[in-house]
Amino acid sequence: MPFTILALSGGGYLGLHEAVLLRELERALHRPIAEAFDLICGSSIGAVTAMALAVGTPARDIEAGFLQHGARIFPGHVWRASRPLAYLSSIRYMFRSRYRGEAVGETVDAIVGAQRTLGEARTRLVIPVINASTGRLEVIKTPHSERNWYYAELRLAEVAMAATAAPTYFPIASLRDQLYVDAGIFANSPGMFGLHEASHYCKVPTQAIHVLSLGTHVTRPRLTPRERRDLGALGWLKGGRLYTTMSAAQRELTDNILRHILEERYQRIDGVPDLRGDVPLQFDNVSLAASRRLIELGERAWSEAYAQPSIRRFIELLRGHAVDARWRAAVPDPAGPDHVGASIAATAKEQEPSGLT
Repeated sequence: MPFTILALSGGGYLGLHEAVLLRELERALHRPIAEAFDLICGSSIGAVTAMALAVGTPARDIEAGFLQHGARIFPGHVWRASRPLAYLSSIRYMFRSRYRGEAVGETVDAIVGAQRTLGEARTRLVIPVINASTGRLEVIKTPHSERNWYYAELRLAEVAMAATAAPTYFPIASLRDQLYVDAGIFANSPGMFGLHEASHYCKVPTQAIHVLSLGTHVTRPRLTPRERRDLGALGWLKGGRLYTTMSAAQRELTDNILRHILEERYQRIDGVPDLRGDVPLQFDNVSLAASRRLIELGERAWSEAYAQPSIRRFIELLRGHAVDARWRAAVPDPAGPDHVGASIAATAKEQEPSGLT
């Protein structure tokens, strides 16, 4: 029986491009996305989208959430058009993060409903983060195995702030007295985490695993021979150059490894490169022009992908796939008696955070 995985990349407001792909995918499936996948893994903004899908939020509502709340998360895009003001802001943000992490949590509450927890997800979730208190990788998961009860009562908004705490953009987040940073700086394309979770923890044979990866890669981090070679901190941080360079390299590595392991059982739909370049498509550009371009590029990327026989075969598989939801039988109803929550909390104290081993 196939085991299907959806992998969602990070990229800040570029996640609108990914939301458009999800809207078109859901339309092609004729049913909610979460009903077609056994596991969803997401990094950074992809983690936020993954959690929304896992609790039943329609893809179109996620797209609308980007458009409605983007300026709340990334305010100030208008004054960036002024070069002097942009320069002054870059100096200011050498000493503090640019945006409020709370705005991410407030947006998640607005889209999925306040106070919703990871234990309410109807689909397995895998969300990589960096535990800055220990300096180690940590993987936040739904309670689909015994050791994962540690995270069950975490609010989705709290997890979102930890998963999106991108250095220089958002403050370091706190969960249960531990500090967390966005894992997008090393795992922006999280497909390998999904594969490892399925094969190692869920005991699924590799031959049965199918992965669909969606991306936000609409820009290319290229340097021209005319540019300076001795870039300092501001030069590398300008326009998110360091972030896009790191994430692009990690994406290529992940793509190559997954294609070698899974062959046609791995499919990737990524961004169509924005060759016009008249609108700066960046991590935090939420302008109307950028939004329109991201929607346009997302729709074009879907159209080109759907023309490929391998993508259409994958979607046919998803249309008829019956998700194995037996793991949900062991998850107590969040609306049930108070002693259920106490039981989860007691179990959580006995467990260690989930990592890769």
